[in-house]
Amino acid sequence: MKRSSKSFWFLSSWNAITVSLFITLFPAMFLSGIEQGYCPWFILALGALAPAGLVLAVDADRELGKQIATHLLGRLKTEQPTGDRDYVLYLRSFAVDDILFATDRAGGANLATSLASHFGHRTPAELDGTWGDRLAALFRPFGPVVAAGRPGEPLPLPGPQSFYLPPTGDEWRQHVSEAISRARLVVVVAAVGSESGLAEGTLWEYTEALRLLSPSRLVLALCGERDDYERFCAAAESYFDERASDLRRVGATLPPPPVLPDWPEMSRPDKLRTGFPLRGVIRFEADWMAEAVPFDPSAERGPTPYARWRRTVRRQVAPWVAECESLLPGQAVCHLRGRYHWQIVTLAAGLIGWLGFTVLRRWDGLPLSHRYGLLVAAFYLLATLVRLSAILRTISRSSTAVRLLGPGDDEGKPKPTNRAELGQQVAEYMVRWPGRLGIGLCTVRYHSDKEGRPAPVPSWSLRRRITRRALSPFTTLGRWPAGVVHRGRTLETVERDPDADLTSRHFGYRALTRLACAVGTAIGTVISLFLVPTAGQMASTAAIGLLVTGRFWYLHRKDLTWMGRLRLRPRVPEDLAREPCVLYLRPHPDDPLPCSPWQGPLDLDLAAVFNDLALFRTGFVPQESRPPTDLARLHLPAEDWQDTLTTALPLSHLVVISASGTTAGTLWQLTEAVRLLPPSRLLLVLPTHDEEGYERFRSAAAQAFAKRAASLPEAQRAAFRPPALPPELPPPVTPVADRVPALYGVIHFTNDWAAAILCFDPLSADFAEIPRSTQLLCLRVQLKQLLTHLNPAKPPRQKHPVEPSAPDQTRLQ
Repeated sequence: MKRSSKSFWFLSSWNAITVSLFITLFPAMFLSGIEQGYCPWFILALGALAPAGLVLAVDADRELGKQIATHLLGRLKTEQPTGDRDYVLYLRSFAVDDILFATDRAGGANLATSLASHFGHRTPAELDGTWGDRLAALFRPFGPVVAAGRPGEPLPLPGPQSFYLPPTGDEWRQHVSEAISRARLVVVVAAVGSESGLAEGTLWEYTEALRLLSPSRLVLALCGERDDYERFCAAAESYFDERASDLRRVGATLPPPPVLPDWPEMSRPDKLRTGFPLRGVIRFEADWMAEAVPFDPSAERGPTPYARWRRTVRRQVAPWVAECESLLPGQAVCHLRGRYHWQIVTLAAGLIGWLGFTVLRRWDGLPLSHRYGLLVAAFYLLATLVRLSAILRTISRSSTAVRLLGPGDDEGKPKPTNRAELGQQVAEYMVRWPGRLGIGLCTVRYHSDKEGRPAPVPSWSLRRRITRRALSPFTTLGRWPAGVVHRGRTLETVERDPDADLTSRHFGYRALTRLACAVGTAIGTVISLFLVPTAGQMASTAAIGLLVTGRFWYLHRKDLTWMGRLRLRPRVPEDLAREPCVLYLRPHPDDPLPCSPWQGPLDLDLAAVFNDLALFRTGFVPQESRPPTDLARLHLPAEDWQDTLTTALPLSHLVVISASGTTAGTLWQLTEAVRLLPPSRLLLVLPTHDEEGYERFRSAAAQAFAKRAASLPEAQRAAFRPPALPPELPPPVTPVADRVPALYGVIHFTNDWAAAILCFDPLSADFAEIPRSTQLLCLRVQLKQLLTHLNPAKPPRQKHPVEPSAPDQTRLQ
């Protein structure tokens, strides 16, 4: 395994040169010779030798990757794990390391596999990783994997991070015992070499895990050959009696020795002559009953060994991982997400687009060899980008942390979630080049909750609804060679709603704008089709025009949907809290509908007066005297309309109730509004100067207030202050009938619920000479002045700080 840095660079350069010559230079020169009618003999010879050189180069490059991995791991100073049930301990006989250092022979075996492996037909971690690394990756979903390194080895093998113990004496046993007791899961490779006497350390670790752990926290990995496993079973059985007698001398005991099952048989052994030697795991029940869980790739169908293994992982390994995870303490979460920075992605996309445009313009004048070279170069570039993306995706998925039980969790194990809670703390790290103001290359984010425990990365559906708020500015954490800078900061996830400040009117305006853009794009596309000279350019222009037009049309329909949902189909409480609204509570259907001096219901006049203040929304009971269809409405179900109204009242900007109607449903709306709202957010409308009707309403309201106060709990009764309505209406300002305003007046309340009446000013001319809009404008100005005086600031969401009762709390939630 010892190689110099010069040999690393030589092998890497050899692989790059060989691949580039094989896929670009030699075929291009061969095609050029065909066009010219002459091809030099050395080009033919090199073209014939190139496939063999490519196979050797890929094989050497894979060996080079293992050597570089050992050197990189050798720089990591990993100490003995000190966590508590937040890591996976990987134990094995050191003789097994020589077997697990091998790799699959997919790449470097022949020309087809070499080309496929180089262009990333699978992720690089599974392609170039050793069997030991793949075995450790199998257990990374349970947490970070650590292993005890071989004493005296110059470099660790690829796989889990290694910590080193004292090479002599029995002190290492104490360290391993502590690591076993604190591990979340202990994995022991059930295999020993040809000399089982040299595996005494592994057998001691196995018996120590039986003594210290619960059955669900110990797993045996069947990795190797049948003979290695059978030697392990025989050695474990003989060593168990010896270890049990040693423990009895010091007053400790071992559980009964578990009977290990037989080696699992594969359905098609001829398909598994080579390749990753994992054949399954052995798990233990509560009474230490051992059960084998085979992983049989030969039972799956697939064109390649890797395709069969992928199906094995999906159909056999993944169910076992989920079942084992449910029995372990804490919860393993993937708390890291890495991605390429948008700046480097934009720059690469722009460069590729510019190159593609340039090539398309000159494509007809290029010779055949140049066309081939450009196509191969484009394919090679795309394959490289896909490979880099796969590397970053593998890093993100393989980083797992354990979320332990916190004081706020009420169960023994946190429930897995498919969404992250708002308020997560995010540690963001960014790589820039050149310098701290250079182009962003990649970004890595670590997620944790408010208690500092690892939290899962938000799912894609939630990621569209949250954003991140910076808690600290970027600081430079390190500088690397060639001007690469490592920076970091702290963020917090908060709710993101890009249209949170848009009302139904804004959505309507935006829908019209996008409709105009769609129509303009369609017209511009049609005009462009008559200006371009060739059929190819016409097809490209039409495709781009259709895409842009379709995009604008889709956004137009989306805005119309939002406008309709906000205006006509509100979803309490989300939409009411999103858009300020004036809620007009119509009388219950058992009461007659009030009318204004003009012909027609009162709804239309109130909508014209209040709609400029906020969205005018009408409450009603379904299938009972609905308001006009052009009014926004609040849907109140027939069965539980009171619960819906209780939720909607605190979210309304202003509540308007007509001072008419004496049935129980109408009066309940009034008492509930007084209970939940501050005085400045409630108005009683007087449609006309009807003294007898007002007196009946006032008497019924006083009785309803007294009855409601008696039914409230003690805590709410003290905060409930029913208003005393004015005993009589003031006389009309003018006795002239044709100069009576559209609305007689409103009853408003001060902060101590003292009632006062605002009578609207009469008009200064004949009724027939003044349009209805002008009259309503006068009333609107007077109401706006009144509301500004009563409530200059944004209305609060709750009236009193007193906690509501349990039913009311459930409704509000």
